[in-house]
Amino acid sequence: GLSLVSCSLNGDDVLIAFGGYNGRYSNE
Repeated sequence: GLSLVSCSLNGDDVLIAFGGYNGRYSNE
């Protein structure tokens, strides 16, 4: 999930689709 976040920073829609939205905050 975290790996996808890095590649999906430009596309929040894709980020949510993978369910890694929460991982984004965890990475912060």
